[in-house]
Amino acid sequence: MTAGKTPTGYLFTDIDGSTERWERWPLQMKAAVARHDALVEDLIRRHGGELKNWTGDGVFAAFEAGDPIRCALEIQLALQDEDWSEVGGLFVRIGVHADTPEQGNGEQQISINRAARIMASAWGGQIVVSEGALQAFARPPECRLTDQGFCHLKGVDEPLRLYGLVHHSLARTEFPPLQSLAFCAGTLSDQATPFFGRERETAHITGLLKAPQTRLVVLVGPGGNGKTRLAVHVAASYAQHCPAWFVPLENAANGGDILAAIARALRFPFYGRSAQADQILDYLRDKEALLILDNADAVVHDSALILRLFENCPKLRILVTSREPLHITCALHCQVTGFATPDPEDVRTSTAYQFFCHQSGGDAHGIEDDELEAFRELCVTLDGSPLALLLAAQWRGLLSLKEILAKVRAGLDFLGATAPDLPERHRSIRSVFNATWTLLSSDQQRDLAMLSIFSGGFTLHAAEAVTRLDLQILSALKDMGLVEQREHDRFIMHPLIHEYAREKLSAMSDAHETGRRHSEYYLSLAETEFASIALVGERLVLDRIEWEIANLKAAWRHAIREGARKRLSQAAEALFYALVMRARYSDASEFFSAKTGARRLDKYFTSLLATCQVQHGALDAAEAAALATLADEDQSLTSRAHAHHALALVSHAHGDFDGAKRNYGLALDIRRRRSDWIGCYYSASSLALLHVLLGELEQARERIKESYRLSELIGNTSGMMYVYLLAGDLAAREGRAEDAKANYYKSLDIEESIQNPQYRARILISLGSLLAKHGDPRGAQRCHSEAVDLAAEVGDRLRRGNALLEWAIDLRIEGKSEQARARLLQATPVALTLNARPLLMRCLLELARVEMLCRNESQARRLATALAGVDLGPLQDAYRAFLDDLPGPPPIANDQLTPEAAARELVDHAELESLRL
Repeated sequence: MTAGKTPTGYLFTDIDGSTERWERWPLQMKAAVARHDALVEDLIRRHGGELKNWTGDGVFAAFEAGDPIRCALEIQLALQDEDWSEVGGLFVRIGVHADTPEQGNGEQQISINRAARIMASAWGGQIVVSEGALQAFARPPECRLTDQGFCHLKGVDEPLRLYGLVHHSLARTEFPPLQSLAFCAGTLSDQATPFFGRERETAHITGLLKAPQTRLVVLVGPGGNGKTRLAVHVAASYAQHCPAWFVPLENAANGGDILAAIARALRFPFYGRSAQADQILDYLRDKEALLILDNADAVVHDSALILRLFENCPKLRILVTSREPLHITCALHCQVTGFATPDPEDVRTSTAYQFFCHQSGGDAHGIEDDELEAFRELCVTLDGSPLALLLAAQWRGLLSLKEILAKVRAGLDFLGATAPDLPERHRSIRSVFNATWTLLSSDQQRDLAMLSIFSGGFTLHAAEAVTRLDLQILSALKDMGLVEQREHDRFIMHPLIHEYAREKLSAMSDAHETGRRHSEYYLSLAETEFASIALVGERLVLDRIEWEIANLKAAWRHAIREGARKRLSQAAEALFYALVMRARYSDASEFFSAKTGARRLDKYFTSLLATCQVQHGALDAAEAAALATLADEDQSLTSRAHAHHALALVSHAHGDFDGAKRNYGLALDIRRRRSDWIGCYYSASSLALLHVLLGELEQARERIKESYRLSELIGNTSGMMYVYLLAGDLAAREGRAEDAKANYYKSLDIEESIQNPQYRARILISLGSLLAKHGDPRGAQRCHSEAVDLAAEVGDRLRRGNALLEWAIDLRIEGKSEQARARLLQATPVALTLNARPLLMRCLLELARVEMLCRNESQARRLATALAGVDLGPLQDAYRAFLDDLPGPPPIANDQLTPEAAARELVDHAELESLRL
C-alpha cells in the first residue's frame, strides 16, 4: 500500500449454491434473498461502508472509512442467527481486501478485481481476508486467523497472502483449501536417470489420456517391467498441459490407504470430521489434473475410491500402475512388457542395449562384438525386464556377459525345477536375484538376508541393533537398489527382494537368533518409548509406536512361538496403553487374543482384551472375560485391576452404577498400591464421570482434580483432554454454561493436537447437549451428527447410540418429530443389542416425548407404562416431569410390558414399515 495514503477496503459477498436453491425453492428464495439483502445492506451501512453494487446474490461494498473486517464478521454471525431452513440453509462467502490505489489509472479496478477473486476463493460460511486488509484494518480481538499462505488466484499475476478469519461463535471454523486457487503445482520430480525408448507406448498412453472417453488408464505388467518409470515419463509430457500428481501406493492395503496417500501427494489438509473421501472429491471435482496411482497391486480388489474419482471428477485423468487389472469396467488396460529383444544386426541401437550400458557405467563398460550375442540371449532369458537388466548390469565391471548369462541361466534352471508354478517372467526376475546373490560378498549376503527380518521397514538404529549391520554394506545395498531409503529415516526393500531375502534368511543358521533379537528389540522399544511420554511428548511417542506396528506384531508372534513369556508380560502394559490412547482397539485385540499356553499369562491378556471388547460393544464377552480372571485366585494384582476396570465399564453400560463404582474403586486401590499411575488415571477419571452422572458433584470435583494431577505426572495429553471434558460436564451439571463451554472447547483444542476420534465423539456429545440446552439446536445437531460418524469410524457402538439419542433430542427441540423418531429408532436397537439399559431407558422416554409432540397420547402412555416401576436412577426426575404433562392418571406398571419388550415392539414395527405394505 502507498505510504501516507488512507486505504480503501473492499468487501464482496456471495450466497454459496444459490443457483440450486433458486431451482428448487424459487418462491422461498425470493423471500430469503430479500431478507438477506436487507440484513447485509444494514450492516454495511452501520460499519461505515458504501454499497456499490448488487452482484447477483451478493454485494460489493467499499469502505473509505469504517471497518470491512468487523462488518464481514457481523454479517456471518447475523446470517447464522436467522432461520433459512425453507431454502435448505443459506451460507455466504465473504472476501475482504484493502489497498491505496491511485484514482483514475486503473489501479482501483485491480484492487476491486482482487477482492472479488478473494471472495470467490472462499467457501460458504467462510471469511477470507488479504494481508493488505489486515494491515489497514484491525483484526477483531476475539477472532483468530488461519494462514492460507501465498495463494495464486485465477487471473491475478502475483500471489496474495490470504487468511481465514475464525470466530468461536461461527458455525463452521474449518474449511477445505481455498477453492478457486490456480491449480498449477504438481509432485513430479526430475528423474535422476534418463528414460530409454518406449516412444510407441508413450505416444499411445498419452493419446488415451487426452481422449475424453478414456480418462482412466491402467498400466499392467509384472514387477520390474518399468511401469512406474513409464507412467512418470508419460506424466511429465502430459504435465505441460496441466499438473500431475504422483501418488505412491506401495504400502496401501485398502481404499482408506489410497485416500491418505492422495491427500499426502496433494498436501491436502483435511478439515473438521466430515467424510474425508468427500472432501477430496469436492476439491478435485472441477480440477483439470493427472493423478498417477503407482503400485496399486494391493488395492485392485478395493478400488471403489478410484471409481468415485473417475465418476465425480470429469476433468481428472487417472493413470494407474499395477501387476493386476483393476476391476473397473471403465478402465482401459495397457500391458507393459519388457524391452524388445534386439535384432541380431541392430543390437547396439536397441533400447535394451542403451539401458544396460548406462546402468553398467556407460561407454567404459560397452559390450564387445564377441559378447553381443551373449547380451541378446540375456535379454531373451530375462524377457527384457528393466529391473532384471539393471540388477545384472551391477556386475558388468566384474564379470563378462557370458559369465553373467551363465549364472542367470543356472538360476533359471534351479527355479524351474523347484517352483514350476511361478509365472515365467517372475522366474526370470528370481533368476536375476539368484545371480545377484551369488555375486554379493558373504557379508553382503548375510546383511541383506538379516534385513528381511523387518516388516514394513526399519530404521538405521533398529538395523544396527537387530542385524549388527555394517553401515558400509547398507550403503552398498542401497546403491545397488536392493534397499531404498524413505521418510522418517526409514529403509524398505522391494517386496520381491524382501521375499527372496527372507527365503535366504530362513536357511541360515542364525535365523532363529535374528528373530529373537528382532522380537526383543521391538518389545523393548514399546516399553522405552511409552516410558518417555512425559519427556518426549505423547503424540511423537505414539506416532513412533504406530510406525512400527507391523514390526511389533511380528515381534509379538515370535515371542509367543518361542515361549518368551516374561518378555511378553513386560511389554504388555506399555503396548496396551499406547494402543488404547489412539483408540486402536482392533489392533489391541489382535495382540491380546493370542494364546501363549501359560494359564496365568493368558488370563492377564484376557483381562486386557476385556476392555477392548467393551469398546467394540461385546459387553457379554467382556463381562465373562473379566469374571473369569477375577475367579482365578492365582492371578496377579495387575490382571485383577484390569479385570475390575473392565467389569466396571460393563456395569456402567448396563446401568448398574453401584457395581461400576465398586469395581472402579477396587481397580484404583490396586493401582495405587502398585504405583501404576496411568492405570490410576483411568480409574479415577472413570469414577469422576460416574459421580457427575449420579449428581455427586463434590466427589466428582475431587476425582477430576486427582485425574488432572495424575495426567500432569505422567505427561498424559489425552488424559488432560478428558479431564477438561469432565470439568465441562461438571460445570454443565452445576448450571455454569460458559465454564462448561470453555472446558469443552479446551478439550477439543487438545484433541486436535493428538487426533483421537473416540474422545472427540465423546466431547462433541457433551458440547452438543450444552448447545441444545442453551438455545442452539443447530449447533447441537452439527456436534451430534459428527459424533455419530466418529463413533462408527472407531467401532464404538455404545457411543454411536448415545450420539443418535442426543441428535434426536436436538431435532425434537426444533419440532422435527419425524426426524427425531427416525434417529431414536436407530439408537434403540443398539441399546437392545448391547443390553445398555441407561441408553434404552432414555430412548424410550424420549420416544414418549416425541409421541406427545405428535399428539399420539396412546403410544406415549404405552411407553410411559413400560418405564413405570423401573429403577430409572438419574432419569427418575425427568420421568416424573414427563408424567406431569401426560393427560390422565399415572400409568401402572405392567409385568408383560417391560422396557425391553416395548423397545422390541417398536423396532419390529419400524422394520415392517420399511416394506410399505
